[in-house]
Amino acid sequence: MTLAKVAISVLALCLAVACSDTVSQAERLGSERFDPQRWAAGTPVERGRMVGSFLQTHEVRSMTAEQVHKLLGSNTGYLHYESEPTYLVGAPNTAGGYADGFLLVFATDKSTPEQRVIGVIFAPEITPDALRPRRR
Repeated sequence: MTLAKVAISVLALCLAVACSDTVSQAERLGSERFDPQRWAAGTPVERGRMVGSFLQTHEVRSMTAEQVHKLLGSNTGYLHYESEPTYLVGAPNTAGGYADGFLLVFATDKSTPEQRVIGVIFAPEITPDALRPRRR
């Protein structure tokens, strides 16, 4: 096994563990039912309220980046790669680190043409402290 394959396997394992925690983080933003039309028209705060439902009702690790984009639309954020579906969600001006909320990132396996989702993360992590209003 090449070093690159080992690194991808380790990353996939780490992201798999992170995925279960991602749902509990998403639930901190709200618990509204995911609706594609409401998502398309929604603000980052409204979208944030639907993330938990989306992650619970969609097997994202069996999806490709293209399938995520078909459901959630074009990227509204960017973390490491333009090809990774990334969306700005949640309330602005929280202590989380981004002035506009949190990034919902669908990490993909870039070693394959279809770029399957291998994990979902929030950047920064959604903790109770991160949800506090930012001090000015």
